Amino acid sequence: MRRDTDNIVVDRIRGLFQILFGLFIDFIAFVKIIFCVKLDDIDLIYSNWSRSLIGEFISKIYNKKHICHLHELYSGHFSISPLFRNQIKWVNNSTCLFIAVSIAVKDSWSKNGLDEDKICVVYNGINVESFERRKNRNDNTLRMVMVASINKSKGQYYLIRAVGNLPAYIRKKIIVHYYGEETENGEIKKIISYAKYKGINVSFMGYCNSIHRVLKNYDIGICCSRGEAFGLSIVEYMAAGLLTIAPNESGCKEIISNGVTGYLFNSFSELTELLLEVINDYNSNSKLMDDAISDVKNRFNSLDYSSRLMDAFMSSSVKGLLF
Repeated sequence: MRRDTDNIVVDRIRGLFQILFGLFIDFIAFVKIIFCVKLDDIDLIYSNWSRSLIGEFISKIYNKKHICHLHELYSGHFSISPLFRNQIKWVNNSTCLFIAVSIAVKDSWSKNGLDEDKICVVYNGINVESFERRKNRNDNTLRMVMVASINKSKGQYYLIRAVGNLPAYIRKKIIVHYYGEETENGEIKKIISYAKYKGINVSFMGYCNSIHRVLKNYDIGICCSRGEAFGLSIVEYMAAGLLTIAPNESGCKEIISNGVTGYLFNSFSELTELLLEVINDYNSNSKLMDDAISDVKNRFNSLDYSSRLMDAFMSSSVKGLLF
């Protein structure tokens, strides 16, 4: 009991420090902006909202229209602010348009008080043409990849446990590569220990800022995160022609059409069964992977991203939100 109480105190102190540090960073950014930008000469402020309200502050002080881009699902901590009793209400009043990266993001925020009439959905885009497909693959091995920061919520251990449940003769032909930095101590050690126990070939490749160049070396791309606001790595897997697997949740299910452009799973047992099925009959999914590339070109191409943003702006101006 004493240890639990100590942990709560430590967590609260850490949380308070993060809030104060965030406010300090916002203040520094605000000072830089007002000295470097002629704010009286601009018409519109565009900000990405994570945990900072600097865009809202500037729009209020200088009486400018404000657009806020929502990249994350709503979480309870967003409703707590050291400056406002009701942060959501204040943001509604200081923002004329919200751009959400997925329907899941829009729904999560609107259910918690953000003005639904002000939220437009615009999917993120990637440079599809920069991705290449794997050539001359080896049927004796099957290379899996997961791209995400390495922590419990992203599901790297979840994946390796699913691979560990496969028959030994299949595990021997699987290679698993993880790209991303460890953001939760002990995760890599735990994965390596389990992989060694099960005889799974696993490697940690670190952070990669040119993932489009390496995905062509893999056969299956997997996401195991249950709380993806959008799922950029999923789109990248599909663009590279990988057989793509992801949870049937949040933004993931907006990207993949199950059984048409990839596969969605609902549980740990489903993931294990799905891996067994696709590994045993990988080549039968060639049309699915072709369709995935076409789908990404049609819906998530960065070349069309600016026009999709402009469509959102223009539809909002018709509503009288912007102009």
